[in-house]
Amino acid sequence: MLIEIGATVSATDSNTSKIRIDKWLWAARFFKTRAAAKTAIDGGKVHFQGQRCKVSKTVDVGDKLTIRQGFDEKTVVIT
Repeated sequence: MLIEIGATVSATDSNTSKIRIDKWLWAARFFKTRAAAKTAIDGGKVHFQGQRCKVSKTVDVGDKLTIRQGFDEKTVVIT
């Protein structure tokens, strides 16, 4: 099952527009804790632009994430 989800991140300063992927996934409420987001990323459940990534990868507006949670696979475009 593939679901297209748009999530919004607001930034007050241009320096804070980039954020770590684990922190963004936690802030957007895809995972309950940052530790759970880190475990999913390390386990290959989260892909950035179609490829596996590290926890410290920074995301920005327009990036595409694929998140697998259980039997569901979600495609998220950061807007």
